[in-house]
Amino acid sequence: MTQAYIVLIVMAVMVVAMISDKFDFGFAPVAACTILVLTGTATVQQAYGGFINNNTILTAGYIIISSLFAKTKAIHKLQAFLLKIQRGKSGMALFIVLLLFTIILMTVMEPGPATLLLCLILSTLPAGSGIPSGQMLLPLASMVDIGARKVPMGMTMVYILALNNFITNAGFSQTVSMGTWIIAGIVPLLLAFGYSLVAYKVLPKKDLKIDSGQDASDDQQAEDNMKPWQENFVYLAFIITTIAMFFTNQLGNIVYVIPIVGIGIMYFCKIISFKEIREGMSSPIIYLLGGMFGLADIMAAKGVTKMIGAGLQSILGSHSNIWVITFVFAFAAVIMANLTGSNMGTTMIMTPIAVAVAVASGVDPRAAGLATVIASNAAIIMPMDTAIGIAVAQGHYKIGRTFIYTIPLTIIYISAVAIMSCILFH
Repeated sequence: MTQAYIVLIVMAVMVVAMISDKFDFGFAPVAACTILVLTGTATVQQAYGGFINNNTILTAGYIIISSLFAKTKAIHKLQAFLLKIQRGKSGMALFIVLLLFTIILMTVMEPGPATLLLCLILSTLPAGSGIPSGQMLLPLASMVDIGARKVPMGMTMVYILALNNFITNAGFSQTVSMGTWIIAGIVPLLLAFGYSLVAYKVLPKKDLKIDSGQDASDDQQAEDNMKPWQENFVYLAFIITTIAMFFTNQLGNIVYVIPIVGIGIMYFCKIISFKEIREGMSSPIIYLLGGMFGLADIMAAKGVTKMIGAGLQSILGSHSNIWVITFVFAFAAVIMANLTGSNMGTTMIMTPIAVAVAVASGVDPRAAGLATVIASNAAIIMPMDTAIGIAVAQGHYKIGRTFIYTIPLTIIYISAVAIMSCILFH
């Protein structure tokens, strides 16, 4: 138990350090992991295991391939298309298209690669055209998390099956249907969409330089020097890598190394230099994700998340109504997900507790269970989550400055999730 409190204290200090914006991205999480090793709270393997996490490796490879793709002629064509969409308009048309594109993308793609793809698209926009990229990147990254897990396919099915398993194990005969899952997410998603179209204005009104590993002059030189067959190979590598993300369940662990394989082949073909590979692998995003994933594993191993869940259970007792239980666990889940960066971990710990409390109180547990699962996948406040972490690092946002956008959005979205869940099962 003492180690759990040490983890909580170190996490609190890390959050303060990140909010202060006095340190480079990735420093605070890695420093927190190091402190936990020095205090004997975690092993070296636990603390730095995040750097060999599947998603960290996938992100590193995808960053490198995306930076190569950004130097191709296809990007110029994409830029012309996007400018055509917003020509003669304020830029709102383009923003709406990108928000809708993000929602559609999240039915088949995982958050990390989807966010990197959006960063790539935004990097094609010239400065001073329409809505600045600084006002679009964070809303789009937030929509990545909010738009995910809305359609029952792929990884979403894992969440639905887990929820129904918790419900039946608690002794309740009825489960959450696929149709109910979709309905519960529609209204909150629409509210988030509407909020994005209005609240983006509170973000910095400037075009952000989105990192691609090299400066503009290097990109232009690389593009000019790239032979047609090399460019075609880059297209092939990018398309195969992107499409592979759609079939994570079918391909398994192979998905995470496909970008690395592509990079290796392009290195032997002299399409990319080892310097470019090294720069991509040492991106601030990698340090951020590596540290965060390590901390998430430590929190789970030391029982921090279980301790929080048990505390909530003891506070609520067995005499609460469906509205109180649903709202408390929905907001508790989103807070835990933001602090740990683990959507699945939060779901697996908080959902059975929410269901058990609801059953003990004599109310339908499906409302609290459904709201908890959906809320667990909406970690948009802190850069612990892959999508928001990538957006903050790539967009060079100041963490404290993003709260004015993400906190109200979280309150609106989670409240809508809880209300819809209660309405459906009251």
